[in-house]
Amino acid sequence: MTDIPEQYVRVNHFGVIFTFLLAVVLQQPMLIGLLWLIQVVHLVSGGRANLFVLVAKPFWKKPISSAEAQSPELFRFNASIAVALQTLSVLVFLVWPGTGWGYVISGVHAVAAIAALDGYCMGCFLYYQWKQRQRK
Repeated sequence: MTDIPEQYVRVNHFGVIFTFLLAVVLQQPMLIGLLWLIQVVHLVSGGRANLFVLVAKPFWKKPISSAEAQSPELFRFNASIAVALQTLSVLVFLVWPGTGWGYVISGVHAVAAIAALDGYCMGCFLYYQWKQRQRK
């Protein structure tokens, strides 16, 4: 797996936030299910196949080859956390459909995406802590 262009990662963050907010405003848990599917495909494809990226690509001015990139190992770690949160969210919607807890769990992913766009990567912090514990 090659490095994941930072533009792909950022567009994915925007897509997560937009889809989550749309799901909450419209009260449509199916949008959370769609977000789960997009994130699973994103993880399985190594960040190369993503609906949000496909939509945004025609609007990019800077060539992808000149962009910064994220390491594949860090990408897999962060994407796995995202898929785990979205999977849990979808399962909660299926088991307790009217409670709203699915939105709360999916919201954790959206908050992490907002923080990442602002420069603080929660997944990167967890990855660093995990790697530190492995060294001991």
